[in-house]
Amino acid sequence: MQDEGITPISYFYQNTKLFIKFIKAHYKKDEKMLEEIYLDTLELYQKYIDTYMNKTGRIKKLKEIIYELLDILSMREQNEDLKIKDIHLFKGIKIKEKIIGACYIELWVKGNKLWLYVFENNKNKEVIIPYNIEEPYLFDTEQTFFALKDKVRESIEIAPN
Repeated sequence: MQDEGITPISYFYQNTKLFIKFIKAHYKKDEKMLEEIYLDTLELYQKYIDTYMNKTGRIKKLKEIIYELLDILSMREQNEDLKIKDIHLFKGIKIKEKIIGACYIELWVKGNKLWLYVFENNKNKEVIIPYNIEEPYLFDTEQTFFALKDKVRESIEIAPN
C-alpha cells in the first residue's frame, strides 16, 4: 500500500488489484492469503474513510469493522487465561492493556464479545465488565479498532501455512 493521499480513483484501482488477488487466493483455497487480502482491503478502506468521512461517520464505520474483526478472532484459538485472585474466569485472547491513573486495564475477547479487566491499585479491587462497542468505555473506538486489527494481523503471521 502507498502512504500517499488516497483519491477515489486510486481507491478504486487499489481495490481492483486486491480483488484480483482475492480471486487467485480463493481459487487456490489459500486461507492465510485471503485473510491478508482482507486486512489490506481494510487498511485501504480505513485510509479512504479517514480522508472522506466526518468524525461521526468514521466512528460508525469503525464500529462496523470491529464486529467483523471480532468474528474473525472468535474463530481463533482462545487459550489465554483470565484470572482474578488466582480464580480462573475464562479463556480468551488478551488484546490490549493500558494504565489510566491508578487503574490497570486489559481488553479481552471471549467468543465474539469484548471484556474489560480492571484492577484498581489504590482500592486493591479487580473487576471484569463487558465492553460495549456502541458506547465505549476506557478504550475508545479507534483504540479498540487498531488493537483488534493488530491482533488479527498478528494471528495471521503466527498461523502455520
